[in-house]
Amino acid sequence: MRILVTGANGWIGRTVSIELQHLGHQVTGLVRRPMSVASGVREWLHTQADFSNLNIEHLHKGHFDAVIHTAARAHVMDERAADPLALYRASNTAATLRLAEASKQSGIPRFVFVSSIKALGEVEPGRPWLENDGPVVNKLDAYGRSKHEAELGLAKLADSTFQPIIVRPPLVYGPGVRANFLKLIQLVDRCWPLPLGCATAPRSMVALPNLVDALIRCALGPRLSETSTPVFHVTDTQALSVRDLILKIGYLLGKKPSLFPIPVSLLHLAGKLSGHSAQIDRLTSPLRMETQAIQTALNWTPPYTTDAALGETIAWYRSTQSIKS
Repeated sequence: MRILVTGANGWIGRTVSIELQHLGHQVTGLVRRPMSVASGVREWLHTQADFSNLNIEHLHKGHFDAVIHTAARAHVMDERAADPLALYRASNTAATLRLAEASKQSGIPRFVFVSSIKALGEVEPGRPWLENDGPVVNKLDAYGRSKHEAELGLAKLADSTFQPIIVRPPLVYGPGVRANFLKLIQLVDRCWPLPLGCATAPRSMVALPNLVDALIRCALGPRLSETSTPVFHVTDTQALSVRDLILKIGYLLGKKPSLFPIPVSLLHLAGKLSGHSAQIDRLTSPLRMETQAIQTALNWTPPYTTDAALGETIAWYRSTQSIKS
C-alpha cells in the first residue's frame, strides 16, 4: 500500500515510516526540512506549518491509500510565545483540517490523526477517560484545545468515502525519548533527591512501538463503519504511578532512587507558591485511559509490555551515555 506520513522526520513519524517499510509498504514523508526522512522514504517538502498552499495535485498523483498525520506543534513546557494558542491552532488544527479536506478531495479513504489525551484534559474525571467522553473545555491548555478543535473538524468530514480515525495517546516513551521523561531518567541515574515518594496515583503511558503498531493497524485495517469517526485510546496495559516508574527506572539503571515521601498536599502547595501547579498535577494526579474501543474494533492489544519497553528505553539511554564518554 501507499502511505503518506506527515512529520516523517519526527520521533513518532520516522518510526512509523521505518516500520511501514519493513512491512513492505511504500512511504512518502511530508516534511518541512529537506533530506530529513528515513532511508527509502520518498520526500515531499512543504515548508508551511499550517499546510497553506498545499499542492493537492501531489495528493492526487500519489494515489495514497491512507494518511498517518503525526506532524504537530508539540506541547511546549516553557511557553514564551505571545499568543501560543494561535501557533497551536495553525499547526495542529488548521493544518490537520486542510490536509484532511485535501485528502478527501483526492479520494484517499483513510486519515489517521495523532491527537492526545490532552484534548480531553490533564486529570481524569474520577475514573479512567472513556473514548466518548467530552473534554473539560475550560481546563484545556492551548495544545489540548488545538487538538480538540481538530478532532471536532475531522468528525464533520466523515462520510461513506472518507474515514478519519482519531488516536489519543498519553505520555509516549521509548528509545529516543526527550523532554521530561529523559530528564527523569537522568535524575534517577544521578541519584538526585526526588520528593515523589507519595506520588502513587496511576497514570497511563504508551511505549513508542505500541503506539506505532496501533497507528499502522488503524491505517491498514478494514473500514469500521459507514460514516463514523472512530476515537481510539492507545496505552500500555499497565498504568504506573510516578513513584513506581522511578523505582523501575532505578532498577534498570542499577541505581537506588533517592525518593522522599513528601505529602501530595504539600507538593500542591509548593506548586501554587512557585507557579508550577500544572506540573505538580501531572506528577501526582491520576490519569488513566480506557482502551476498549480499539480492542473491540481492531482486536488490538499492545505487543510490548511496559517492562520490556522500559528496558529498551534504558538500554538506548545507556548507549547515549557511552557515546558521550
